[in-house]
Amino acid sequence: MIARILDGHGIGIAMAAILYIAGKLNHKGVPRDDVVHLFGDGQQLIDVTESMTCKHRYLSSVLSFTKEESERLTTDQVHSLAEALAEHHAYPFGTNNISGCAYLHIQDGRYDVHLIQAQCDLESGKRVDLYLDSCGDTHRIAAWQDIQNFEHALDDPRDPSRQRLTKERIQEAVNRKEMRSLINSRLERMYINGEINSRADVCSELESLGFVIARKTKSSLSIISPKHQTDRRNTMNHMQALQRAEAQSRKAEAELTKIVRGNITRLERDLRNQTDGVLSGFQKSLRSTLQRAHSDYTKAMKRKQLLLWMPFLLNCLLLGVTMTWAQQKLEALSILSALTTYQTMTYQGQSYVSVSPTNVLKTQDGQYLIRVK
Repeated sequence: MIARILDGHGIGIAMAAILYIAGKLNHKGVPRDDVVHLFGDGQQLIDVTESMTCKHRYLSSVLSFTKEESERLTTDQVHSLAEALAEHHAYPFGTNNISGCAYLHIQDGRYDVHLIQAQCDLESGKRVDLYLDSCGDTHRIAAWQDIQNFEHALDDPRDPSRQRLTKERIQEAVNRKEMRSLINSRLERMYINGEINSRADVCSELESLGFVIARKTKSSLSIISPKHQTDRRNTMNHMQALQRAEAQSRKAEAELTKIVRGNITRLERDLRNQTDGVLSGFQKSLRSTLQRAHSDYTKAMKRKQLLLWMPFLLNCLLLGVTMTWAQQKLEALSILSALTTYQTMTYQGQSYVSVSPTNVLKTQDGQYLIRVK
């Protein structure tokens, strides 16, 4: 008998787990020969787990029996073993305070018991941990298994003599070393049991396991595993597919890069044109503004200079008028003085001033000016 805790216990929905263990189909969709309800209320378990907010809301465990053990055990004995496992999980709260249910599956003459228990104390309503890997519960379950196997005369699953080296197990070896060890153990056990007695029996057994004998020598045999050939072939096909996918990815990346670069170049050109237009308009506006400001500044400076020079110009103007008037007066006095110094004469009853011809100047409007020395 093997007692084990299912991985990821209590993460899913309890209703789905109850429907599975109480259903007529196994996990592969194959109908079960029979399903027997051993104990517990599934609806109560569903109600309790749905009221919980934690991640691990229930514990799921399994008791597996060999075909020989299933033939020796009765349903009542299986029922008592399931109750003992439930009490072992529920300690120290007791099965009355821990809601759970168990079902017996019968398939191909083998017994499997599925037990589900809510991780909640019905009396206090608080969550409890029925199983913890970090606290050594794995060893506790193993110890309970050993005790039950001893008391009910059941087979120990860890007994090396009961280790079944089947064809599937040998083919599922993870590496060559493990496969070689399994083959040697199987052949050695068969030789001890008298099932093989010659080299031909060994070759026949290896061929029955699915191996191909590639080479034979006096002291050894070289075999090829079909699984490894298939794996190698699948690996090569996978690598070729990866290489093709990588080439296609590089090609697509190059095309995408080309398209993106073209779009970036076009956007840069459009942005440059828009920027140049905006800058050109801004420069024109700025130049016009500067010209107007310079013109206004020039006019203001001229007005300022005119205002600064206005008193001086007025003084100069007044001084010029005064000097012109004084000059005219002096010229008049000079003429008068000249007339008094020159001789006068009478001609045809008119009086004239006797002057030299070089001292008389006739203007364009017919007037005569007398040059005074």
